[in-house]
Amino acid sequence: MASSSRIDYEIISDPFNPQCVIAGFIPLWRDNEKEKLLLERIRGKEDNTSLKYTPQEERDLINGQIRNSQGFDVDFSMFRCLFNFYPSSLDESHSTLIRETDRIFFGRLAQESIADYNIKEGTSFDFLEVEKANLYRSKGYIYFITFVAKDPCHQTKVFQAKVCNVFCREIEHSFCRLKPGQQVECDEDSKRVVKKPSDPFDPECVIASFNALLGELTEKEKLLLERIRGKEDNTSPKYTDQEERDLINKQIRKSQGFDVDFSKFRCLFDFYPSFLDERHSTLIRETDRRFFGRLAQESIAGYNTREGTSFKFVEVDKANLYRNRGYTYFITFVAKDSCDQTRVFQAKVCNVFCREIEHSFCRLKPGQKGECDEDSKRVVKKPRYNTRSNKRLGVTMNVS
Repeated sequence: MASSSRIDYEIISDPFNPQCVIAGFIPLWRDNEKEKLLLERIRGKEDNTSLKYTPQEERDLINGQIRNSQGFDVDFSMFRCLFNFYPSSLDESHSTLIRETDRIFFGRLAQESIADYNIKEGTSFDFLEVEKANLYRSKGYIYFITFVAKDPCHQTKVFQAKVCNVFCREIEHSFCRLKPGQQVECDEDSKRVVKKPSDPFDPECVIASFNALLGELTEKEKLLLERIRGKEDNTSPKYTDQEERDLINKQIRKSQGFDVDFSKFRCLFDFYPSFLDERHSTLIRETDRRFFGRLAQESIAGYNTREGTSFKFVEVDKANLYRNRGYTYFITFVAKDSCDQTRVFQAKVCNVFCREIEHSFCRLKPGQKGECDEDSKRVVKKPRYNTRSNKRLGVTMNVS
């Protein structure tokens, strides 16, 4: 916990606050050749021209550089002490839990960061390569990643991203920004192709990312992947990881999250289909079919009230899930109209942790006719107020 003289990085609300990180000593034992070699790799070989500071002076110096650069630019050649803030050797792995090189691992995080930046700022930068990364080890890791991306004019820009990987928690992207001192715009920036996701119908509200950052899949994950896509054979298409990520996000954009061909993928993503006769979460005590059936009934009730129709829920067809700080559900279901003709509907429902479930929208699946001859006999009147609350709608559920 934090004391009066030191603020812990988890308590500070501003992720740009450099006090989120304070470097501390890692003991360097005289007979430990491994630590000596590590220190030599970080700073280079020591000679008569090397600067000499006391350990406390070095600690003050490294924390001064952390504050000035907000963790991204530190001259480690000045130090004879080992700290829990140190640079990455990009062609190795920084942890036994990471089964790929830091260059690949941080490259993946940088791609996720620039994707979030594009949505937030309405830009269209493409990731190129990781330039360097610093690590802070305390109750997990904080990564300070410097990477290069190109804009629509193919001009390169340097970005900085801070990512938190605290033990027993999901990886969190604190911020991504252009490195200070660069120009942001190019002549084609007025043609920005990515919009801010204020519209719930905007597919950019969802960007699929890799489900695991651990390289080789576990047996459990392999079985899950096989169930999602089916058994792989010689006819299965082969893509790189990045090609698969681009492909699934293209399908999400095109169908707005409802129709994705998961048989194409060998990677696990945080966007995946539901097994309707099982439970997707230990917090849900009923099958997905019943759970999504109830959400579909609530969605169609809201649709009826808004549109003045009288559709009745029949069954859930399928559902896709996006897991990110909770769940977003993309439910495809069947309902029948007053002529007993069936229609296919699509509903998007958000279930963010520690919040009430929110129905984003419900609509007829594109390409269908919504009316029947008896729709003029609509029995549900439009409300005099707008609401998504089931209590105010007077909706009762009965899922068999």
